[in-house]
Amino acid sequence: MANAQTIKQVAQIIKDDVDIHFVVVSAPGKRTKEDIKVTDVLFSLAEEIFTHNSHRQFEIVRQRFLTIAEELGIKDTIEEALDQTLDDMYEVKTLPFIVSRGEYLSAVVLSTYLKYEFVDATDLIRFRGMTLDHGKTNQQARSFLKNKKYAVIPGFYGTTPGGEVRTMPRGGSDITGALIARAVKAKMYENWTDVDGFLICDPNVVKNPAIIETMTYKELRLLSFMG
Repeated sequence: MANAQTIKQVAQIIKDDVDIHFVVVSAPGKRTKEDIKVTDVLFSLAEEIFTHNSHRQFEIVRQRFLTIAEELGIKDTIEEALDQTLDDMYEVKTLPFIVSRGEYLSAVVLSTYLKYEFVDATDLIRFRGMTLDHGKTNQQARSFLKNKKYAVIPGFYGTTPGGEVRTMPRGGSDITGALIARAVKAKMYENWTDVDGFLICDPNVVKNPAIIETMTYKELRLLSFMG
């Protein structure tokens, strides 16, 4: 979701497969090695709002999404969403809410571009205090999505019974996707990234590393345990 071209590719993947019904998105990542992720900007913005009651860094977020929206031809809709998001940040004024807005705005962008329904993660993902409530999430998501055919959902966050936004660990959009897949009893959950597969080493260290053609679940688990 880093730029308009990537979003167009995502949209084409979705349109080419009639069996894709629910799409979970993350916040825009780096466009280049020197770029900064939107979520990292939002962490800094939260500190600025709390400490100085100002929001200069929101302009970085605004310009990032406006650039994407303009290239997709949906600028007016996203401008309204950005204005409302800033107002909401000052009203709610919690760290989880502010840093979750990257995923929220990504879902607004993609749902608008695809003309799919936007379903907020606050309607689906449930926390008990700081802990994800798997049972309530499964029940709520299954019930809420039961009669919906196509929808775009922001990853990474949900709410407590009292309506407070809570976030997952970094990379939480993948968790959201798995939770939604389980809730709707999906036949398949696909996790798409901007890398074509598992590489034999870090591409930031070694130029053009080869892709691992096949991998067992045991090997995958070992790699994930090692970070």
